[in-house]
Amino acid sequence: MEKCIVKGCQNHKHQGLFVGDLCTPCHRMLTTGNVRASSAWFAKELAEIRATPTTVTAALADFHAAWKKLPEVHGYSKPDFETWLGHQFRPR
Repeated sequence: MEKCIVKGCQNHKHQGLFVGDLCTPCHRMLTTGNVRASSAWFAKELAEIRATPTTVTAALADFHAAWKKLPEVHGYSKPDFETWLGHQFRPR
């Protein structure tokens, strides 16, 4: 095979070293777990997964800030954050 077998990887044998059908960068990332920026499918997926907690944390912080801004209204019981958050995702 002339191209690295990893989905998305664009490395070809004439461009550098290979370990079997894997280019050296993909082989190194897969065997060591030290994943770097790459066009390889697994590297992109891991980057997205790693970014998700930050995105989720930021989104929750925004929701919490919105909940804290809800006014205290006489005769109205402000829901706890978890209940309020659940209602934000209900279809309208």
